[in-house]
Amino acid sequence: MHGIKSLASQIGPERMFWSCIWLLGMAYGVSIFVGATSSSTWSRYATILGHLATVLALWTRAKSVDMKNMASISSMYLFLWKLFYVEYLLLPIVR
Repeated sequence: MHGIKSLASQIGPERMFWSCIWLLGMAYGVSIFVGATSSSTWSRYATILGHLATVLALWTRAKSVDMKNMASISSMYLFLWKLFYVEYLLLPIVR
């Protein structure tokens, strides 16, 4: 609209959205791997299960986003903040 050439305007908002979802999913995958290598049994299971739950919630929520509806996009944005705060709860468990 204003002549700004961002990555999202070049590849499209839907493709950019799914690229970000995949990147965040890969970060959760790394967290699951790190949790699986923990020496503490309870930490291992809590980390793996916690991050599996968050990545499944992310994927489920992302599939329901309507890219043409601003309220849906805003709701997803707020949901991502909730996942961010869930990480603060999981962080002390990872050793």
